[in-house]
Amino acid sequence: PALLGGPDPREIHAPEGGWTPLGFAARHLGYLLVFPLAEELAFRQYLMRRLSNADWFSVEPRHITMLAWFLSSVAFGLLHTHWVAATIAGAIYGLLYLRR
Repeated sequence: PALLGGPDPREIHAPEGGWTPLGFAARHLGYLLVFPLAEELAFRQYLMRRLSNADWFSVEPRHITMLAWFLSSVAFGLLHTHWVAATIAGAIYGLLYLRR
């Protein structure tokens, strides 16, 4: 089952009659663009900065603490099915964010 109570992606099937091209495109654009962007905003733009300082909006990437980087990477990983790989990916994404 999905961690946050949504449907398990492995159990989602095409509606009866199959996907329309527009429905198929919209679903996959969400998977490819919307979800990754939302995760980046949540974990890098907000959570890492918020864990570094209560006044998160004023925190620049170079002032983010290593503890905040670590905790946001673990949180990112725990929200994914393959949590070890996702934690490593989150750590790499976080390092890239810190270096920009």
